[in-house]
Amino acid sequence: MADGGAARDQARDDGGAVADAYRAILSDTMAYRIGCDVLDSRRSPWRMATLPWRLIGLARADSARARAQARAQARASAAAAAGTARRAAAQSEPADAAAVLVADVLVADVLVADVLTGRRDAAAALAALAPDRTGDAAARARLLLDAARALAPLRPLAAQRLAAAAARIWPPGAAAAAQTLAEAGALAAPAALMAASPADAAPPWLARTRDAALLAAEGLPTPPRAPRAAPRGAAVAYVAHLSEPHHRSGYAVRTRHMVQALAATGLEMLCATRPGYPWDRRDAIAVGDAADGQMVGDVAWRRFPAPALGEAALSDFWAAAADRLEEWLTESGAGVVIAGSNHVNAAPALIAARRLGLPFIYDVRGLWEDSEASRRDGWERTERYRLARRLETQIAAEADGVCALGGALAAHLADRGVDPARIVVAPNGVDAAAFDPQARAPDLRARAGADAGTGTGAGAGDALFAFVGSMERYEGLDLIVAAMARSPLRDRMRLVAVGGGPGARAAMEAAMAAGFGDRVTLTGRVAPEEAARWLAAADAAVYPRRDETVCRLVPPLKPLEAMAAGRPVIVSDLPALRDLVGGEQTATLVPPGDVAALSAAMTALADDAARRARLAAAGRAFVVAERSWQTACAPLAALIAALR
Repeated sequence: MADGGAARDQARDDGGAVADAYRAILSDTMAYRIGCDVLDSRRSPWRMATLPWRLIGLARADSARARAQARAQARASAAAAAGTARRAAAQSEPADAAAVLVADVLVADVLVADVLTGRRDAAAALAALAPDRTGDAAARARLLLDAARALAPLRPLAAQRLAAAAARIWPPGAAAAAQTLAEAGALAAPAALMAASPADAAPPWLARTRDAALLAAEGLPTPPRAPRAAPRGAAVAYVAHLSEPHHRSGYAVRTRHMVQALAATGLEMLCATRPGYPWDRRDAIAVGDAADGQMVGDVAWRRFPAPALGEAALSDFWAAAADRLEEWLTESGAGVVIAGSNHVNAAPALIAARRLGLPFIYDVRGLWEDSEASRRDGWERTERYRLARRLETQIAAEADGVCALGGALAAHLADRGVDPARIVVAPNGVDAAAFDPQARAPDLRARAGADAGTGTGAGAGDALFAFVGSMERYEGLDLIVAAMARSPLRDRMRLVAVGGGPGARAAMEAAMAAGFGDRVTLTGRVAPEEAARWLAAADAAVYPRRDETVCRLVPPLKPLEAMAAGRPVIVSDLPALRDLVGGEQTATLVPPGDVAALSAAMTALADDAARRARLAAAGRAFVVAERSWQTACAPLAALIAALR
């Protein structure tokens, strides 16, 4: 009897295990998940309205899983093909041995197999490199160049290796290989491959590459400083890389506020964008409205036609731009010249100032070569990166004064040889009066679904976290999604991401895969007024930047706007960010890349309205007292006065 009962219990346990396994398999099918979403949509009008988006998200997640399986199969095929190639190496000719070496490179760099997946069979592609399969060197070279071009925007060093191997395997294709090398950040190699090409017949890309190689070897040829003009004008000329209304980036916002803050001290401000802007920018807004003397706020901005940046060799562009800026500075009676980042914009302003004997200040907004390195793996080991770093250092070292965006950036410039006595820090600021900490946007909360929950957010709905800004990979938008996924309050949290960039799609796909895609809202790029309303709708803002060079040195602008809006902020504990927000008394700091710590911080804010209110009040008080644009720009105004 006892044995029979035990058998029945065991059978029930076995049956339960089978049922659990069956349910687990069923719950992972598209049909089950679609059915659940359809039934769930009947709970509220909002869920019904968002059903199409959630179904699209399910389809994308399923496609992503299929792609992952294909990549795994491609890796296995690539490894098998490489084994064949290596075994053939002992009997191969020298050119074929090089091809076998490249096959190993392809296998070692998994991303190459990923790129080839879907375009052709990875195993066949790699096998084509093996000497025992084909003797067609041209075909092998074309295959290598296809892979190199695909990799250049992502993995430039791997692309360089493939392009160089293609040139060795098939010398008649050297021109195509050289151009690919240049696109991947090389300078000397493409110039050497095309050494026989006459200068007067060189294609534009080659002229630009040869010019860059010369700059890398010799640096920027700045003229000697002319005797100081006497008497000098009283105005301060500012040359910006871009400006409103044609761009709405943090760079453009900072420029407008800096100019206004300096003008408020009594300085006469003359403003211009680099020659050629905005006509040479594909991402510029309302280019048809661009005109010389265009008003931005209370300031008239000069716009100068010039050769399009990127089409001419950099030295040729600088020569034309310096001539035009020199004319403007002379006509306007400027006494001090300031130019914002980067070296492309600053070099012609420095040259013009030197010719006229005017003091020059370099306003270092960031290190754009490090921003590029954050997007392209290995970029910091390319010649293009080293050229940009050299020019940035040279211009800062030759300037009469340097204005750095933060203390970490100032220390970094000093480490690179810039005289620290000539560096001042003008941090990012915010116009706190433009933000009402009592404002709410219930319509936007409803749009994000935050008013339909049962959490402790504003209005007793779910806690709505906001990210506002450019969605670069290093901003860590995917980390916010991962932190929400592991929170015990995940069903009481929502996220709105305001802006655009490569991180948006990855974040949404991660949210869909975690099963809460309907809790993430992507708005795309919006007007500044709309971004401010999203901050008003949110309960907190999150900026979990990754621990990368650009993030350690260059602070963003948007966390200050969130603090001015009376919203508590969570930021990564990196030098630039800690300095920006004032430390632990005014913001929540988490170790960069620590999803568990980020999740705990978000959970604490979601679960504690009093904590949110306390941090919000402290953050708002800090930016009002310490981060107004007038306060931020005071060191720069003092530097200008000392140089006049």
